[in-house]
Amino acid sequence: MRWARYLWASPILLYLLAVNAPFFYDDFHSIAWNPAVKTLEQWWTFFTDPNLFSVMPDKAMYRPLLMLSYALNYQMVGMQAWAFRIPNLALHVATAACVGAMAAQWTRRAYSFAIAAFLFLIHPAFSEPAFYISSRSEVGCVLFGWMCLLAYQRGQAAQAVLWAACSVGFKETGAVVFAMCWCYEILLGRRWKDRKAWLSLLAVTSVCVGYVAWTWHFGTITASVTGPVRSWAAQFYTQLAILPTYCRQLLFPWRWGLELEAVERTAMSVQAVLGLLIVAGAFCWAIRSGRRSVFLLGCVLLTMLPTSIFPLNIIATERRLYWAGGFFIVGVVSMLDRKNVRVAVVLWAAMLAAMLGLRATVWADDLSLWKQSIAEHPNSYRMSINAGAAAINAKDYPLARSMFTRALILSGDDAQKAMVWNNIAGVYFAKGQLDSALAGYLVALQLDSLQADSWANLGCLWGELGKHLEGEAKATHYLGAESYLRHALAIDSTLFQPHRALADVLRILRRPEEAKEEYRLSEYYKREYAQVPIPKEKKR
Repeated sequence: MRWARYLWASPILLYLLAVNAPFFYDDFHSIAWNPAVKTLEQWWTFFTDPNLFSVMPDKAMYRPLLMLSYALNYQMVGMQAWAFRIPNLALHVATAACVGAMAAQWTRRAYSFAIAAFLFLIHPAFSEPAFYISSRSEVGCVLFGWMCLLAYQRGQAAQAVLWAACSVGFKETGAVVFAMCWCYEILLGRRWKDRKAWLSLLAVTSVCVGYVAWTWHFGTITASVTGPVRSWAAQFYTQLAILPTYCRQLLFPWRWGLELEAVERTAMSVQAVLGLLIVAGAFCWAIRSGRRSVFLLGCVLLTMLPTSIFPLNIIATERRLYWAGGFFIVGVVSMLDRKNVRVAVVLWAAMLAAMLGLRATVWADDLSLWKQSIAEHPNSYRMSINAGAAAINAKDYPLARSMFTRALILSGDDAQKAMVWNNIAGVYFAKGQLDSALAGYLVALQLDSLQADSWANLGCLWGELGKHLEGEAKATHYLGAESYLRHALAIDSTLFQPHRALADVLRILRRPEEAKEEYRLSEYYKREYAQVPIPKEKKR
């Protein structure tokens, strides 16, 4: 039966449980709120302006093909989360097929393709790029990286160069694919007298090194070098200490949140020593097993190298295992000629399938995801803030209050405390408890007087209070609302919500021309590029 050959793709059914999930976390600033992805009129600017990656200037990234894919996505179906998630799933399945192709090529067994592809799809630790839309950068980079490596091994020089360019176009970590090609040539290919192989190797290397140089020119990767978030020694100890956690996730992936639990290390610790022993043991096993095993281990380490060397804000996350996990699966499938290994893999696959089903239910909505993340990271300020925001969206106000109270306890400086109080006041505002909301906003502004959101929310609250008054008191409240909203815009004029609220207030105060201008600015900052000069409206 022909359909039986496609059974390896059956885990797709589990992924569909979360296909209707909303946007999560980074999806908002890079996709949902980003006006750059809503037009293709100047698509070439994705290749020249890294600031188009996000509405937040400090999150600029040079990932042109990723941004182009988002823009094409929007042009076809609009801003629908499920429509953005489907391409991620398709790329994930294609990546599984590449893992299967590598396993079949190495073992020379027909069934290896289906087994490897199935194990990669069913493994929960590799599922985040299918669920999390912003991880399209990861799945696109890894897919084309695999295609480059496969094409290089088969002597397809032009295809290898093209796929290498596509890989780095999705994410900068794709630049390590040239090192994998060198590793393959040194350990396995050994085509030193083949002029075509040399040209292919040099071309792939040129593409990757050229991309790094071009990105360095934009300055999007220099911050990790010139102003790292931790010292290089701390980065070394921290990444060694996280290795046992990564190994556990490969074998028993029971963590389901956005991030893995990790602590910054400034000196050698028990976990770091264990990580060092894992690396040494893996090298000993690979050397004893032969050159192919050394190549697989080398590729695993190369895929982990960029995030291990450069200090990043997030210490550990599962998506860093996505590329390395493919080589891990190839290694597992290559050992299936042993009966005891086959039995263990069958039991392991059953466990992975159950865990993937549970993870799909967690990713089905943002509240479930953040509640699970809080369960895994009870001392995380950022997780608590996001869980509270998700609870407000779900109208679960008691839970939102609880999450923000937790965040207040975990907060550090006054700016974080002000953000928490702003959110607590938002809970009271949503419940109609305006006096408590007013007190919360005032506390937030006492802690941080430059927080534009608190000034804007205070203006909206003052306008809401004015609705219940009459005469001079009503006008006084609306004038106060106008003052607070203008104060917010003086701090950050690019926020479209205060412009909209100010327009409503001015309309009530019977100043239609000013209200019209604020409506125009609101729509501009909501839909157009912030870098483009705002055109003046022509007088009729």
